[in-house]
Amino acid sequence: MDQDQSLTATSGANATEGNPLLAEWTAPFGAPPFEAIAAEHFLPAFEEGLAAQRAEIDAIAAGRAAPTFKDTIDALELSGRKLRRVSAVFFNLTGAHTSDELESIELVMAPRLAQHSNAIFLNEALFRRIADLKHRQDSLGLSAEQERVLDRYYIAFKRQGAGLDPDAKKRL
Repeated sequence: MDQDQSLTATSGANATEGNPLLAEWTAPFGAPPFEAIAAEHFLPAFEEGLAAQRAEIDAIAAGRAAPTFKDTIDALELSGRKLRRVSAVFFNLTGAHTSDELESIELVMAPRLAQHSNAIFLNEALFRRIADLKHRQDSLGLSAEQERVLDRYYIAFKRQGAGLDPDAKKRL
């Protein structure tokens, strides 16, 4: 069994039960319970966070009605909370208090997180919704802040390859 398989073997439904990364944090200021977190908690928590954000992105992209700022940009902003929470703890630990176990997990997760991010930025249906909003921006009655956020999302998606033809996306 290689390193990726052995790390993945610890994930699953039983690995999420009692996982402090997936529980509500009750410490002051919502601080994570670092004393209860072990390396084996990260892969199942990452898996759950990735799956949750995929479902959130799919729901946004599948919208049938004309996109609105709320159902597209606001929803996109709110997506991935669980994944961001797990990532924040993990990367703080790998930056400040790493171990061989955490480095092994990082080797597994880095390409998976990059693939996840690429899948979001190259999601054609999602980009169509953002582009539609961008093209109608002047008629949407957005605040200056909302216009700026929409501009930043549109630019980020374009820079990451959204709107490219299929061959160019594959090459990217």
